[in-house]
Order: sequence, then structure tokens, then C-alpha cells
Amino acid sequence: PVKRASWVINFDYRISDVFSGRNRVQMNSYTRAAGTGAGYLMQQDVFCQFKNWKFSFRYALFDAPLFDVRLYSYERDVWLSYSFPAYYGKGFRTYILAQYRLNSRIDIWLRWANTTYADRNRVGYGLESIEGNSRNDIKVQLRIKL
Repeated sequence: PVKRASWVINFDYRISDVFSGRNRVQMNSYTRAAGTGAGYLMQQDVFCQFKNWKFSFRYALFDAPLFDVRLYSYERDVWLSYSFPAYYGKGFRTYILAQYRLNSRIDIWLRWANTTYADRNRVGYGLESIEGNSRNDIKVQLRIKL
């Protein structure tokens, strides 16, 4: 038998009509006959919206040394896409999402995300393996409504 526990502490706040933010701490733990384990994720989100622009920014620190205590946290993404990465290992993750509404029919998104690990020199497995301790993802999207 395995005993699992998860905790989430979340603070959402509005700084002004333009800026808002979110602080979140997540923790997972498990206990079984072979031993115990625990992991945590701390993240800071900042959101900004003015005129035709929307920005989302996140900085997250994580330490989940065992796969059994990995953590997940939803990230904002380009239209009709999603990001729900698993935080496993030790490191930090950052992403920036910018959206610009040119007019009522045209939207442009740009998203950059980076994960840097402190506990490994290779990221990913198989054909997605990358030498080094960092991974970057970039997405660009243009939507035209007809």
C-alpha cells in the first residue's frame, strides 16, 4: 500500500487594472514500505493587460527528486494549445506569453519557455534527448478570423 498526500497554497491578487499576480506552493509526498519521498513547486505568476496587449510571465522553482512525487502546473499557452508540464528533478522553469490583438479579426501570440535543471546534464529521453541541462520551447501563432 502507498499513502500519498498533496497540498496546494494559492494567493491570487490584483495590483491594478493592468497588473495581477498569483503565488502558489505545491507539495507532494508519499509513504510506502520501501521508503518515503517528498517534492515541492513554488511559482510566481504576473499578468499584464493593457490596450491590445496581454502578457503572462511565470518563474517556478521545483525540487521533486523522485518520479513518484512529480508535480504538475497548468501554463497559459497560444490559442487552442495547452501546456501542463511535469516538474521532476531539481531546477527552475520560466515562461513568457505575449498576445497582441491587431484588430477584431487578427491575433498574434508569441510564447517562450525555458526549463533549467540543476541535477542533470541531459534533458529528455530517446529522440527528444538534448545535451546540457536546459530546454527551450518557442511557439508563434497567427489567427485570422474569417
